Amino acid sequence: VSQSRYGGGFHVRRNINPWWSIRSDANWARIAGADNRENHIANYRNLSFRSNVFEITALAEYRIRPITIFPSRHRMTPYVAAGFHLFHFDPQAKYKGQWYDLAPLCLEGQGLAEYPDRKPYSLAQIGIPVAIGMRWASRQNLRVALEAGYRFTFTDYLDDVGGFYANPAVVAANKGAVAGALSDRRLELNNALSTLEPAEAGSFRGSPRWNDGYVFVGLSFSYVRFRSSCPVITP
Repeated sequence: VSQSRYGGGFHVRRNINPWWSIRSDANWARIAGADNRENHIANYRNLSFRSNVFEITALAEYRIRPITIFPSRHRMTPYVAAGFHLFHFDPQAKYKGQWYDLAPLCLEGQGLAEYPDRKPYSLAQIGIPVAIGMRWASRQNLRVALEAGYRFTFTDYLDDVGGFYANPAVVAANKGAVAGALSDRRLELNNALSTLEPAEAGSFRGSPRWNDGYVFVGLSFSYVRFRSSCPVITP
C-alpha cells in the first residue's frame, strides 16, 4: 500500500539542440506504506515500512517543441524522458515505539541456513526511470517544470516484503526476538473481537511475481546559461 511522502533534489541538463537534452538528477525521497488501514484487503498482514531512497539518474529528454519568452514563439512544451538510475534504500519498521532496519533481520529467512534458497538482497540497486512533464519559460533564463516519473526497479524488497513467510521461531533463533516478532505481525491484531493464527511458513508474505517501483511527482526550477554564440531562442 503506497503513501505519499516528501523528497527533493537537483539536476543539471545539457541541451543538445532545441528538442533533445541529456540530464542527470540527484534525488532523495522517503517512501512508506502500511497494510493496517481500515477496509484494506491486506490489513490482516499488519505490515508497514518506511524507507529513505537516494538516487542518481541519467536521462535523455525530448521536448515536443522549442520554448522561449518571445511572444511569437511557444513558452510551454510537454516533454518525455527515460534513462537509468542507481539508488540506495533502507526499509525500516516501527515496533514498540522504535524503528528497526529490516534488511539485517532477514525476516523472510534470507541468508539463513534453514532457507538456503532465499538469498539476501542488496540495498544498492539499478533501475529504469521514465518521466513526463510540462516545462514553461518563465523568464529569459528561468524554466519551471511540473514532472511525474515512475521508477522501474529490479528488486521486490523496497518494503522488505517480497516472498514467503519464514518460521518466526527460526528467524528469532538466528536474529533475535524482535526479528521473530517482525517476521509475522498478524498476532498484533488479535483482540476480543478477532483472532488470527500465525501465518504458515512458506505461505505468501508478498507477491514474488512483480518487482517494486516508486513514483516521483514534483516541481523543478532551472536556470539556463546561454553561450555567447547561441541565439537566445534555444529552450
